[in-house]
Amino acid sequence: MRETPDVLRASRELTALAQAPDLLHRLRLLDALVAGLPPDEAVRVLGGLLDSELPGDFFEAESLRLALLGKVADHRGGQADGILLERLAPARPRPERLAAVDALRARDAARDTLASIAAGDHDVVVQQRARWALQRTP
Repeated sequence: MRETPDVLRASRELTALAQAPDLLHRLRLLDALVAGLPPDEAVRVLGGLLDSELPGDFFEAESLRLALLGKVADHRGGQADGILLERLAPARPRPERLAAVDALRARDAARDTLASIAAGDHDVVVQQRARWALQRTP
């Protein structure tokens, strides 16, 4: 994981997530966290958490990561779009890439990237989802 200013800024929230006893409590804590912050700060913290080593076993951490992506997708604008676009990188796990495609389908900032993925991504499933997303873009 990268140590970025946003990762460092999210260290308090990461500690709170690590202290929660299970995934359900972590998800509730995440809801409370987002509700208590101004939108720009919430996106920064969510981005920092996404780039962090998340607590729990592999499946819990990945479930939490997908929930974080969903929270980012609830926001519009440059920083949220940028975080979602980063999740389209070929090295990212398929579930993250698919969630990012779904979140970006209605955003103009992502049309060129989605078109590139639809034209020839190495992961056929992600490629098909990008085609689907482009057909359903309003």
